[in-house]
Amino acid sequence: MKTQIIHLESHDDVASIRDRMSWSKCQELLLVWPSHNASLHTRLDLELLARHARQIGARLAFVVRQPDVLMVASQLGIPAFRSIRQARQIPWQLAGEPDHAQGRLLEARRKRRTPRPGRPVPPQLESLSTGWRLAIFGLGLAGFLALLSVAIPRATIALRPQTRSQTLELSVSAESSLVSFNIAGRLASRQVEIIVEGRQSIPASGQIPIPLAAASGTVVLSNLTDETLTIPAGTVLRTAESPPQRFATSAQVMLPGLSAVEVQVHAEAPGEAGNLPADSPLSVEGDLGLKLAAANPTAFAGGREQVSAAPALEDYDSLRAALLDALWRSALQEVGDNPQAAGLLLSTEPERVSILQEEFTPAEPQPANELSLRLRVAFTVVVVPQDQLEAFGQTVMDAAGPAGFVGIPSSFSASVIDIPQKQEDGKYRLTLLLSRSLQAHIDALEVAALAAGKTPMEAVAVLSESLRLESAPEIRLNLAWWPLLPWLPSQIQVTQ
Repeated sequence: MKTQIIHLESHDDVASIRDRMSWSKCQELLLVWPSHNASLHTRLDLELLARHARQIGARLAFVVRQPDVLMVASQLGIPAFRSIRQARQIPWQLAGEPDHAQGRLLEARRKRRTPRPGRPVPPQLESLSTGWRLAIFGLGLAGFLALLSVAIPRATIALRPQTRSQTLELSVSAESSLVSFNIAGRLASRQVEIIVEGRQSIPASGQIPIPLAAASGTVVLSNLTDETLTIPAGTVLRTAESPPQRFATSAQVMLPGLSAVEVQVHAEAPGEAGNLPADSPLSVEGDLGLKLAAANPTAFAGGREQVSAAPALEDYDSLRAALLDALWRSALQEVGDNPQAAGLLLSTEPERVSILQEEFTPAEPQPANELSLRLRVAFTVVVVPQDQLEAFGQTVMDAAGPAGFVGIPSSFSASVIDIPQKQEDGKYRLTLLLSRSLQAHIDALEVAALAAGKTPMEAVAVLSESLRLESAPEIRLNLAWWPLLPWLPSQIQVTQ
């Protein structure tokens, strides 16, 4: 007989439930009570539902857990169950009887376990049932122990693979036109700018005179005109040589026409250059020079100077060259510290030198005991980038290496056997010495598979025989008392 299961909602009332019952075409209606419904718990509500079920010719039962609803259903003789499964297992007639319902329920359960009349009952039925229980318990216990033996033990295997060294000598070329290396021995190079600065001083090797006093003397000024001339103080007279020596009159004088007068003069610049001999050619500057003639019947004297140490012009050139050479050596040392220049240096001389700042002290020859220079210079060099060099070296060494061994990347090194030679086409030719350390290739998954499920001694023996090792493997179990390595390779960690 088909049963219609109707799940009630917390907002359903008697009217809505009767409508849902009317739509059903089944002869048995099982109403599943919601966990919270305040409107369906009175005796009248349940009587109305039971009456409607009789009117439509259907049998009614409840699945409910509320104690008050269970009590009313029992009083009305409506079958009530704790679950849908229980409603399918227990006949509704037994569940619906109000008296002795619990006893009838137990009787019904007992009868379901009893074989039907007419079938022979094996005498060993009870003992067989107990045996099955024991068997199932034993299988469960064995499965649990097997799960523990697989999941709980863990092991670590420490290996020391065999190592050996590998060296390779190659003639290669480096070209700036390449982006990456070529396995045939062509490497990509690039230009890198290294900026360095420094300061250096040298003793001054020259001398320079220091003027101490100006020369003075007497000149005779002759008026070439017939009119009286006023000659102001400071009127300048100069010599005919180049550069000329200039002298100034010390006082103003009035000079009648066609007459002469003696006037005191002094050199404008101190030093011995103002000590003129007698009768040196002199002329008057300015408009008065057309009207006056000048002569020094006696020599000028009194000009004095002192010689002092000072940088010579050659000192500037030699200091610049020495500091540039020192900065170039410093740039070569800094190539390894510059991330952009990391790699193999090819330049033995700078490709280009750019002076960014130059400060001489003193800036030009003048009294000083030493000459100092501060330079900031950019040197352009050519390098093979480290990543290119390592990639090329590892590739060619892998091709030439022994089978069963792999390179240790951190051990790779490359050096130049001879000085790189720059060709006319701008390429560099050089011979490289490549070296690295090798170690035996060991597959961690293979190691775990070989050792899984074995005792530590058995695993050591198997691994020592199967692998290239420097020494016997070291095996550590997380459970010291456990006799075997884990059965699952994933529970075994391999370190090298």
